[in-house]
Amino acid sequence: LEFPEMDLEERVRDILVNLGFTEIVSLQIVDKEDIKKVGFWDKNKAVELQNSWNEELNVLRYDLASPQLKYLRNYQKHGVGAIKIFEVGKTYAKEEKLNGYGKYKEVRKIALTINSDFLTLKANILSFLSELGIVGVEFEKFEFSLYKNQSAACIKVNGDIVGKAGEVRGSILSNFGIEGTTVSHVVFYTEKLLKHINPAHKTGIETRIENYVTQDFTFKVDATSEVGRLVKKIESVLDGSTKTTCVGVFENEELKKEGKKNTELLQIFLLSGVFPQKKFPNSGWAG
Repeated sequence: LEFPEMDLEERVRDILVNLGFTEIVSLQIVDKEDIKKVGFWDKNKAVELQNSWNEELNVLRYDLASPQLKYLRNYQKHGVGAIKIFEVGKTYAKEEKLNGYGKYKEVRKIALTINSDFLTLKANILSFLSELGIVGVEFEKFEFSLYKNQSAACIKVNGDIVGKAGEVRGSILSNFGIEGTTVSHVVFYTEKLLKHINPAHKTGIETRIENYVTQDFTFKVDATSEVGRLVKKIESVLDGSTKTTCVGVFENEELKKEGKKNTELLQIFLLSGVFPQKKFPNSGWAG
């Protein structure tokens, strides 16, 4: 059996980790209030749950933006500096015009979010698509409710729209409690990307799993500690063959009583060589 979309997703994970992104895995059942915060709520498209055991988990997600903004807010709260996160997964929607199970649709997507401006995101996008062997990329300005005017684009490959990107509107960031930073986000449609990949392309990044080892570490630290500073201290004593990223922060009532929190870090060890210092392609507008 062949599963080309799942194979592509594994390549995507390898490439994005090597480009400095941290993978997140969010719930597929979410709160419709979060979808409303990004302005995507449409009752006719949403797949709502009728008897959820948790009133805050009441609909199948049909976007990846709201989970990413929640994660970014949590990272920001704990003092993580440069934030680059991604998620690979399914979204769900329905078409009322259709009947039976045929009206429910699964769409596989890839989403990236950074706490920086659109041009920085665009440079990352171009590097990512280049490593996938995708050529003929153009950015065409457009307007979308999630993004600021004049700072958004649909991404085309040979005229085919494969994704959309832009700086997130300040009002939407405020809905998630994100203040004092610029945030940019992109979503790709996995099926569309698959059509434009050159299978003979040799990536400039070593993505074979046997080339590196990963290890999770969990530290109990003071509740007031900034995770970003912890990561920087660890990296200051390591060489270029190791990357350290924050996976998440965990707090419960017991830890709060101690004035502590658990911080989970992921370290990636290259078995040979060092992580490349990637030079981004020209980040000016194209198309």
